[in-house]
Amino acid sequence: SGLAVVSLKPLPKDLNVITCPLSLVVTPELSRDALSSLGLNCVGLTEKQLICTYLSMHWVLDKTSQENSSSSILPHFRHGPYLSMMPDQSKLRTSLHFNPQELDALKGSNLYAATLDRLSDMQTDWTTCRAAVVAADASLAGNFTSDLYLTASTYLASRAFPSSILSPNPTLVASPSSYPVLLPGIDTLNHARGQPVTWLVSYPDQIDAASVRDPSVSLVLHASTQTGEELFNNYGPKPNSELILAYGFTLPDNPDDTIVLRIGGQGGTGKKWEIGRDAQGFDAVWEEVYTIFSSQANDEEVEPFANDLDTANMLIDMLGTLLERLPDDNNFAIEIRPDVQTMISHYIEGNIIMYPTRPS
Repeated sequence: SGLAVVSLKPLPKDLNVITCPLSLVVTPELSRDALSSLGLNCVGLTEKQLICTYLSMHWVLDKTSQENSSSSILPHFRHGPYLSMMPDQSKLRTSLHFNPQELDALKGSNLYAATLDRLSDMQTDWTTCRAAVVAADASLAGNFTSDLYLTASTYLASRAFPSSILSPNPTLVASPSSYPVLLPGIDTLNHARGQPVTWLVSYPDQIDAASVRDPSVSLVLHASTQTGEELFNNYGPKPNSELILAYGFTLPDNPDDTIVLRIGGQGGTGKKWEIGRDAQGFDAVWEEVYTIFSSQANDEEVEPFANDLDTANMLIDMLGTLLERLPDDNNFAIEIRPDVQTMISHYIEGNIIMYPTRPS
């Protein structure tokens, strides 16, 4: 999108660079209250559906008011300025926003299937939320389009933090009880792998109440920054497949790239295994396949190395099949945008590097 936060002067290390009052955080509770003010029955809507519908209704209400030449000022919908700084839909580059030729270029990859699944889930969510909008005010439903919902969903997927970030001991590790939240302002910082950062949450009962007007969440950067340099957050280790699917960018030679193996067939559990560079996670999938061959051997007399050999051959075949299905990044269609070509190439390279050569 080209959006970045740049330092106007030298900044020392260990500096609190940005703070967001908790009153401005976009939460499911805030979204539910705002939607309820329009008469929406929010019972049964998930946290994600609530937030995406809340974001979408800013645009819906604005467009509807323009069509009716009326005012769209509603006190419950106060994140318009926040949304106005977001990249336009035409600048979004997640795989959910790929054109048909770009999506076709992913055929044969795990990312292709993941994108179709995500699009299907989004369409289901939109249909559910639209039904709630229609029931509350049918005049708003025409402007509550699936494209609008996809944009809101992309903003949430690419900018959300787990609600655990708001706890007195903030953490980016999601739990079964956590849910997505948006932190306006803080989420404008782009990602840099390994960037040293710390999250701080301040509550009036923890510090001198006179020194803070609102509970807030802050981001501390532990690296110094020179004039004109960009300030970065750290999203944590993410493979290029996830970066394309949720964020719309990639990292060249991404050390966090993975391939996904699924053990199916007789004896297989259907479980998916992620294998990283330098064979990270490989021991677990080896043990799974080895167990399958050991159980099938039963009481038959086999050479001590037979199960090892069978396991190795099966995994080599699986990797070979996976790589043979990968798309060819040497022959892009002219309809594929240059920045998308780069992302797809980075993604394919990250898969091929797991195997010495592409099978012939």
